[in-house]
Amino acid sequence: MSSSALIEKCCLIGPSLGGDPTHFMVERALGANQLDWRFVTFEVQPTHLADALRGLAVLGFRGALLAPAFRAAAVDLVGTLDQRAKDSRSVSCLIRTGDVLVGHDLEGAAVAAALTERKLASPLACLVLGANRAGRSIATALIAAGQVNQVYVADLDPKGTEKFAHDFGPASANCPVEPIAIEAPEEFDLPEGVKLIISTLPAEDRKKWQAKHLSLRSGHTLVDVTRSGERTVLARDAAKLGAEVIDGLELVVLETKLALEAWSGEAFDGALLRDAAEEFMGL
Repeated sequence: MSSSALIEKCCLIGPSLGGDPTHFMVERALGANQLDWRFVTFEVQPTHLADALRGLAVLGFRGALLAPAFRAAAVDLVGTLDQRAKDSRSVSCLIRTGDVLVGHDLEGAAVAAALTERKLASPLACLVLGANRAGRSIATALIAAGQVNQVYVADLDPKGTEKFAHDFGPASANCPVEPIAIEAPEEFDLPEGVKLIISTLPAEDRKKWQAKHLSLRSGHTLVDVTRSGERTVLARDAAKLGAEVIDGLELVVLETKLALEAWSGEAFDGALLRDAAEEFMGL
């Protein structure tokens, strides 16, 4: 900022943000840390995203969180990206560095943090269910953190899985990324040795997959990125079968915590953020 007297500003940007707990969480956290900052939520149509991002830079925002719907498009609209965002082709967070808002990808970092909190043995063999942007973001972060040494990607779209694996190229030299072609979930066999399953399935595919298709049981960890107050059927059934479950709400909390800490340089209380999210969502 050009003057220390100016109040710092951060924001959340998305096309439709009704029911999103981020604003409530951030306000609660800023108050707890006694930071006299302002947090704003902007609903922006996709056709106006470029204008909105330029406006944040001009108006001196300290940072911004981008809703998942904007994370792929932002890659080509943000002038400066850190290496992780370049590798994952995803921007979830903007962080001011000097006079520039730099694009970062904290989505996969939140999953890495959740695994670290659980003290899971690593590296692990991992299955990514869904050959999409979110899956690539998470796989990129876990490979960089040394938490996985083998990634399988499964999707009902064989071309999608091939492209997903191909796009990693030299970045996966020490961690093979192998596509799995399947025609139906009931025909799927979980690769031997896989203990970590990451579901980034889009809404239209979630009902097609069941915990029994993945042979989930005690000793497995399921990461379900679905951003909802209620767990998906897959996550609920996995928990019933004894698997450890990391759900989308936990990941939203962790990603928000990482963003706040990157913007401010201060530590934030994850439990406070989780309590605020649950209060907002009536859980």
